This record gives sequence, C-alpha cells and structure tokens, in this order.
Amino acid sequence: MFTTTGIGGQYEMLLRDGELMQYTPEAADKLSQVVKPMITPGYVYPMGIGLTGLAYNTAKLKAADAPTTWDALLDPKWKGKIAIGDPSFSGFDAAWDMTMVKSEGFAYYEKLAKNDPLVQRSTLDSLTALNAGERVVAALPDTIAITSAAKGNPVAVVYPTDGTVMMVGYTAILKTAPQPNTAKLFTEFLLSVEHSQIMADSNLQSVRPEVVSTIAGGGKLSDIKLAPPIRTAESEKLLSDLVERWRDLFSH
Repeated sequence: MFTTTGIGGQYEMLLRDGELMQYTPEAADKLSQVVKPMITPGYVYPMGIGLTGLAYNTAKLKAADAPTTWDALLDPKWKGKIAIGDPSFSGFDAAWDMTMVKSEGFAYYEKLAKNDPLVQRSTLDSLTALNAGERVVAALPDTIAITSAAKGNPVAVVYPTDGTVMMVGYTAILKTAPQPNTAKLFTEFLLSVEHSQIMADSNLQSVRPEVVSTIAGGGKLSDIKLAPPIRTAESEKLLSDLVERWRDLFSH
C-alpha cells in the first residue's frame, strides 16, 4: 500500500506509470462531503485530514492581539516575530505554501520575506521556536499546537478567517501488492469509523460523518472557513515551481 499526503503529485506519477491497483472500497460512498471531491475514483481515497492555522505564544501575546488572517502576517509589526517551515522538508508547510500561492500568488511570500521570518526545516522546529519565545507567531498544524498546549506549553491556535489550510492524507494499493486481499481489507479499515475515531483522538479530522472531530477550543470543522484544498493532480507542478522560487527567496 502507498499512504501519504499526495503533496508533490506522487499518486499522479504512479497512476501514469500504471503502478496502482484499481479498487473501489465499500466505504467510499460513506466518506464525508468535505473529502469526497478529493477521491480519484477506483484508485486513491482520503483517510484523514490535518489543519494548518496560526499559532502564537500566549506568554508573549494576548489573544486579542493575535493575528486572525494569513494576510495579517504581512504587517510590519510582526517583523522578526514569525516562524515558518521549509516546503521541501515539511508536508504541512508545503500545503500551506501551495494554498497561499494559488490564492494570493508568490507575491505573498515576497512580502512575507520582508518581515524576516525564522525559516527552519519543519513545523516541529517552528513549534520549538514558539514554545521558547524565540518567535511569537507561526504557521502551524493545529494538532501539534494542541498537543503542545496540553503539555503546559504557552501555545494557542487561531483558525484564519481567510481560510484554514486543509491537508488530506490518502491511501492507494500498489498493483504489485504481494497480498492484495489484505491490502483491500486494510483500505476498508483506513476509511472506517474506527480509524476516523483514532484520527479524532489524535486531534486530526475525521473523513467519516459519524465521527465529529473537534478543533482547538472545542469547535467543529464546520465552524471555520477552509481554504480550497490542493488536489493531488495539481500539486506536482505547483510544488516543484514553488520550492525553487521559495529557496531563491529565503536563501538570501
């Protein structure tokens, strides 16, 4: 089986090369309306959702003063106070970058660069900088921010009103799977209510309507605005172009 986010177009490459087994899970019709448009019928199915929003250090910043939109990060008052990850290393950061470039153009990052963000490899590095007070605000997956806050760290989450970024985890079966029937059974499990509950218990979002995941603060996914997700078919070229320009911009 091949289970990943699909960022970078891996599933499209495998489909082009005829490497995926055709299989339609029985649970496919039972998935939530949020993820049904993300299905590649007969091949690739969503099995979990992660969210990227804004996180801030509660010891350094009052809730009323925290940014509530992605565009707010462009304000000069956040200069030297922002942490971001590298899209060539971090899937969550890649999803955020592609979403912003698709909606705002690469000019968004050219403006953001003027605020001298701390650029590190991964979202976990951004969390470390946030917890330590080295930076005040970060683009961060809510699941790791919620988990960190539960451990007593000074972190809180804001879901941007101009669109929280949704990253979908997918699964597919390789044509060369040595135990295809087992792979099919495991696919059914990944799309099941039981697995969705595991996702919800890990502060991720369920793909089944029977399991209602919560977000930071106890709300529901339907309570926030979601940015249009990047589909696997468009991410291959989008990410390749983005990473090259992103590195040129932030390596100086």
